[in-house]
Amino acid sequence: MSTGHSDHLKGDPYDLQLGDPIPRREPHALSVHLPTWKDTLGWASRQADVVGKMTTGYPRFFIHHSVVRLTKRIILEVNNAKRHPNDDEWNYWYSLYRNGPLEPSEQSGYLERMSQWPLVSGSTSSDNEYDSKDMVQSYWHGLLFSTTRHAQMCCRFLKRQKRQPTEIQAWKVFWNLARPQPVAMDEENTGSVSNVQKTGSDSDSKRGASGEKQEVPDPEPGSNLYLVMFPASCLELVAASNSFWQHTGFGISSRRASHWLKFAPFLSPPQLDFHRISEFHEFRHWNAKTTIKQRISSALLCENHHQNIWLFPSGMAAIAEAAAAVQLARRSPCAIAVFGFAYVDTLKILQKVFGFKVVLYKYSESEIDRLEDVLRSGTTRIGALFTEFPGNPLLQCPNLPRLRTLSEKHDFLLIVDDTIGTSANVHILSHCDVVCTSLSKMFSGKGNVMGGSLAVSLNYLDPTNRYIKLKAFVSALNKLQNTSREHGDNNGWFFEDVITMEHNSADYWDRVHEASATAEYIADKIRHVPCIARLYYPKGGDSQRMYDAFRITNVRNMYRDDRKGGYGFLMSIRFTRPAYARTFYDALTCAKGPSLGTNFTLCCAYTLLAHYNELEVAKEHGVVEDLVRISFGLEDKDRLLGAVVKALRIAYHSQSKG
Repeated sequence: MSTGHSDHLKGDPYDLQLGDPIPRREPHALSVHLPTWKDTLGWASRQADVVGKMTTGYPRFFIHHSVVRLTKRIILEVNNAKRHPNDDEWNYWYSLYRNGPLEPSEQSGYLERMSQWPLVSGSTSSDNEYDSKDMVQSYWHGLLFSTTRHAQMCCRFLKRQKRQPTEIQAWKVFWNLARPQPVAMDEENTGSVSNVQKTGSDSDSKRGASGEKQEVPDPEPGSNLYLVMFPASCLELVAASNSFWQHTGFGISSRRASHWLKFAPFLSPPQLDFHRISEFHEFRHWNAKTTIKQRISSALLCENHHQNIWLFPSGMAAIAEAAAAVQLARRSPCAIAVFGFAYVDTLKILQKVFGFKVVLYKYSESEIDRLEDVLRSGTTRIGALFTEFPGNPLLQCPNLPRLRTLSEKHDFLLIVDDTIGTSANVHILSHCDVVCTSLSKMFSGKGNVMGGSLAVSLNYLDPTNRYIKLKAFVSALNKLQNTSREHGDNNGWFFEDVITMEHNSADYWDRVHEASATAEYIADKIRHVPCIARLYYPKGGDSQRMYDAFRITNVRNMYRDDRKGGYGFLMSIRFTRPAYARTFYDALTCAKGPSLGTNFTLCCAYTLLAHYNELEVAKEHGVVEDLVRISFGLEDKDRLLGAVVKALRIAYHSQSKG
């Protein structure tokens, strides 16, 4: 059965070297190979000899080289705009370009003149000039976003982190060659956006043969970018900006950066006639988004997919937008409950980016009792509860019916991340208010594109208190998205990423069921191996009863057969000795690195990658340092079992000899 998916598997794991992209030779790979436990520790602790070999990484943790290149180029353009606010040179070369494809002589003159413009230092009030572009690029540190609102959120976040007076700037950068313009900050309301200063009267149009103005279409909706920059010497802001990029998932993708580097008029001579292809791009973009929504809607058994499902550039962006909508809808301050050991960035974004007071609860019935006592006492007003079904990495399942009852009684939103369970295995939307999913994982499967979704369990024919609560959330969510559209932005998901996701997800159900069957098969075989202290997998786990309550009994809504939902593709192993874990990891022959839900098997030392700076906190929740997590793919299940058993034997015998 696996042979039909061989195209998903790029290269034997023996061919992968430290720092190679996973999948191999994929320019937009989401993972990077860390073949040994020592390598993982080196990456987690940022050892120079390991970091220096990384060619890529998970996009929220490792800024792609194409994004870095584009950021540096745009920093130069912003400096040019600051240096020449009224320079006729800009208008001359700009209008020359806009009036049609340049002749070869004009192209060379345009590029030569642009390269000769003097550059200015970081301070807008300074007259000092650099003679080197490298000096300007090294003076500034910058991040690129796709919407005004996300750039402004980043600026506000940075201003809260800085202890010393430091210049922070935000600029709108236009695809169609108009001079970059500063973005005004709004300190009062995170749900609103200040006006962006507009360009001159001809900034977004060109003159036709008769002299009338003609609109110049962008190559895709919302194609402008936003640069947030500050002096690179301010290390606290560099660290804070990297945290914002990691926690929110709002940064631009490598595909968008590569597209700009190749086609943006002010970065390279014209290569395509975008006037003719813009409508084609817009159609493909819209069609791919519609198809993705339909697939998600069918899997979630969600009606009105156009009204109840939203798409975002990453899974964390979906969670971030959910948090923003909660904050906007509630208006008055409220706390957020996090049930179980939620993904690290879910906790960070709630606390650090949105400033919520977060109350943590472990997976247990007694913790639900504690939550109920807090709610009954009225000492803490909960606006929303975030949880995962099942949780990552211990695959525990919360008691959703009890949590749902509490949410209805005490008027808070129940928001569940189903990325690990997947909508092909479990149906949970009817027992919560909001479902967030990282489409980057098994929905895509190929490990080469980011995306996220948010679905709301809103029944428009049931006007109860729950309907009123959800309607306020949906209104806030729509207001946030409409704010971006009002300024000519989309929601940040690049059209090439959308099209790639649609292509990858065509066989989503088949892949989930095959990978889940493989994981279940291997879990049954190795559960009682002597060197394994505990195997974390929904089947056979402490919360299997709860998982089974939501496991799909059949999938007749998608296929006319009686296949049941599986127990998922992910498992974690805790060994009886830490040394067993390290030897097993080194001996296992598969791709090894961050991420999960790929069509190829992917193993990682989870705690080191996700919680290296908080190992003791993770341990308190049962996530020990020597935990090994395996995301099973579409390879032959007996071949995978053989590889796992062989690594277990090597681990056991190597320590027994010692």
